[in-house]
Amino acid sequence: MNNKALLIIDMQTGNFSEHSPISKGKELLNKAKNLISKARITGTPIVYVQHNGGSGDPDEYGTAGWQIHPSISPLKEDIIVQKQFPDAF
Repeated sequence: MNNKALLIIDMQTGNFSEHSPISKGKELLNKAKNLISKARITGTPIVYVQHNGGSGDPDEYGTAGWQIHPSISPLKEDIIVQKQFPDAF
């Protein structure tokens, strides 16, 4: 039984925009890509946690900024969990 999963939390396009960039965003995306690649090789489930931001937020629900960053897009077998609050835990 595999009791591991990779959590990808709030890695949405709006969080990497020029208006509200994450510190060391490119480095973070590269690390996430590497971890996702390793998870796919080992068959580890990947769970994306996507924040549904409010009106005017960089990750406002349904906007381009809300989308998971295209460089780490989920596949159909990945799990996507929607959250309404900033804390995933």
